[in-house]
Amino acid sequence: MTLVVDPWRDTYSLERRATMRWARTRWERGVQMAREKRDWRRVVTVYAFAVATLLMLLLGVVLIGRDTTLTRNEIFSAVGLNLIASVIFAVTFSAVSGQVQNRAIEENVEESFSELSTRLMSHLSQTNALFLPLASYAALDTNTGYGDAFNCDLTRSLHRTGQITFYGPTAWFVPARLQVTTMTRVARIAICILDPRNRAAVAQVASDQSEAPWAQGMTRAAIEETLRTDLLRTVVALFEWRTRCPVEILYHDDTSVFRFIMTDDAIYLTWLRGDSSVGRDMGESYRFGPDSFFYQSQRLDIVRRSQLNHAKVTFNATDDRKVLLDHLEMLCGRPVREDEAEAWLEEYRAGTESFRSYLEQLSADG
Repeated sequence: MTLVVDPWRDTYSLERRATMRWARTRWERGVQMAREKRDWRRVVTVYAFAVATLLMLLLGVVLIGRDTTLTRNEIFSAVGLNLIASVIFAVTFSAVSGQVQNRAIEENVEESFSELSTRLMSHLSQTNALFLPLASYAALDTNTGYGDAFNCDLTRSLHRTGQITFYGPTAWFVPARLQVTTMTRVARIAICILDPRNRAAVAQVASDQSEAPWAQGMTRAAIEETLRTDLLRTVVALFEWRTRCPVEILYHDDTSVFRFIMTDDAIYLTWLRGDSSVGRDMGESYRFGPDSFFYQSQRLDIVRRSQLNHAKVTFNATDDRKVLLDHLEMLCGRPVREDEAEAWLEEYRAGTESFRSYLEQLSADG
């Protein structure tokens, strides 16, 4: 039995727990403050009533004592009338003051909860923007489609971006996507893919993709050779884009359990080892905004890789075919003929023809 751990799900769970603990603490604090205010008002009210009663009683005794003409019966009669009047006044005052006090308490509680709700919503908004994806896309196989929602959102981002960054084991669909998508602002393309010279890393990726539909019935050696050749085909296809803008290709030794494509306004992450991704052509994907932790961290990581990585090449508009052949020779460890490079380019175009047709139809449908 294989235990598959989803780090994104665990991260969301921890974040939700932390948010709920914070909200509960703030709510309990708000309730405690409301109770303290209510108790304080009650004490002040009782104190004020007691002081006023004593003062009025003393004043009444003094005034009665100054009148020497009053008889005992007259005094008792006056006291009785005043008691009746006091009861009427007390009942009226209690009813009115009780309503005023209850309304004041309700306003204070409502104000406390309103402030708490505002802070909670602000905290949740910041948390969502920082850690949670803006959209998610289900895993699927290419024989059932390429995912309209994912490709529509990504195409929309590519239309208005000024730079494109890709990271993953292979960038098989990237040149085809660039060929179909209309992009007028792109000034830089950075592609970070697996180094085909690293046999151990290629073998690990081949093991990960052995359950994919396209690899069914193939030996492990055949899968590895296909991956290695696909990397070379992708490099040749990316070379054709040098006339539009500089194309920088960086080679890494990671096994790449995820891939992403980054634009100015979003990063599209595909979790290749997710529960629903294993054995599928297109893994489950997520879209994060430019203010998210994942976007910021990966952008900085790619910049550092570009600065420190020695296994890289940049194709410019002035580069001729010899630059490509020399680079392919370095990757293959042997001289590469012109006809081999042309054959790889044709094989790439044939292998991505259905995907390009799909994107063209998707763009035509609007």
